Parts: sequence; C-alpha cells; structure tokens
Amino acid sequence: MDIKFIPSNDKYKEKSRARLKNENLYPIGYMYMGPRKSNKLSDILTGADAFIENPYTGEMTWNLQFDHIRQIDKTSVDKSQNFGDYFSGCRLIDNPEKLFEFVACQPLSEHTHKCKGMAAANGFTLKDVKKRTWILQSKENYAHFCVKFEMDWPPYDQVIKWLSDIDYPPIGELYAKNI
Repeated sequence: MDIKFIPSNDKYKEKSRARLKNENLYPIGYMYMGPRKSNKLSDILTGADAFIENPYTGEMTWNLQFDHIRQIDKTSVDKSQNFGDYFSGCRLIDNPEKLFEFVACQPLSEHTHKCKGMAAANGFTLKDVKKRTWILQSKENYAHFCVKFEMDWPPYDQVIKWLSDIDYPPIGELYAKNI
C-alpha cells in the first residue's frame, strides 16, 4: 500500500507493531481485494479507504475493522480470544491458523460495521453478506491464494458450508480438524 502504519512513538514495541501491521497488509489485501487490488484495501461494501485523513491533524488514520462474518446477538461466532492481537502481534504469513481466521472476516469501516451489527441481531452468516471478499468469491480464488501464500487450509467447500451455518462451531475448529 502507498500509505503505511507509522509508529505513534519511538519505543521499540510501537515500532514493531507498526512494522508487523505493514507486513500483514499485503496478504490481507490480497485475501480481501484480490491480486489486482491487493494494495487498495477498503471497506468491502462502500469502498471507503483503509486509511483516511484525520480532519483535525491531517494525519492518515486506519479506517477499517476486521469484522467476523458470522454473528448472533451482535456477538461473533468465530472470533478467537486473542484475535485483536493477530494483525499487529505476528507475521500472519508465518501463522497459517491465525491468517485463516481472517477468511471468516470482512473489512468494514466503523460505520458499515455498526450497520452490520444492527442487521445481525437475529443472526448473520455468509448467506447474508452483500458482497464476498475475493477469496470467498470462488473455489479458484481460494485455491490461488492458498498456492501463492503456501497455505494448507481446509477445502473451500467446507469453508463456505461452515460460514453459511450459524450453528457450526468457531471456524478455528474447522482449521484444527484439517491439520
């Protein structure tokens, strides 16, 4: 991406977090937007950019949330306990299980995420998604991603079936079954 995360201070931990986020932008962008738009990560529904200008400071700020598709009563079915640390806490390319959880997500702006939460009050699955991320659009896209990034993940048809049924256990269990 042209715009990158910058550390908020000069401490080693903050610099490391910014570096990891920047490294993770490429596989995440590829997963959600596809090879032609991997550097154009945006809200899957509205097209809102991943980075927007803060009107008070002029600095570019992160505008997306990784929203788990399956929800019931506004609670994610697939969110693992430490998911919030995945994007900035490790190289996702080296952690196939953690990267796999992002397959069960979609990039949404804060506003779109809020709207989806209201719509998901009675349950929400892949069947309710208005637009699928690139990796979930076809078996070919899924296979392409797995080959390019050398991921040995569960078969596409199982992933689609899992994400389409609110009663299935968390997606991490599908990954664990297929190791």
